[in-house]
Amino acid sequence: MSDVLTQDELDLLIKGRELGADCKDDHNPEYVEQKQEIISKNKQKLALILDVPVKSRVVVGKTQKRLQDLLALVPGSLIETDNSVSDMVELYVNDHLIALGEVVVIGENYGLRVKQIVTPVERIRKLS
Repeated sequence: MSDVLTQDELDLLIKGRELGADCKDDHNPEYVEQKQEIISKNKQKLALILDVPVKSRVVVGKTQKRLQDLLALVPGSLIETDNSVSDMVELYVNDHLIALGEVVVIGENYGLRVKQIVTPVERIRKLS
């Protein structure tokens, strides 16, 4: 087995499904042992990338402004967005929409309470 996970292996591992098992019988001790070994090896591979930093951002709202309006900004200026207070905000990871949630205040910081995870199918649909 290679030290590098393929995209298919990574997808299957994340979904918690077995990799490469021909037999689907959970009562077969040989199958169960093979399944556990594969899961263990792939968890070790996945652990290698868990510390990799990824760019993430929370988008509270969006708007379009003319350059003239942006150059006129001063401290205290307000920029109105197209979102209402009740709209969910978007969480992007590496410029891909991953989740929707609501803004919460945690002490003196803002946070994001995730309410909905965007499925891979929905992400692909948004690309077209």
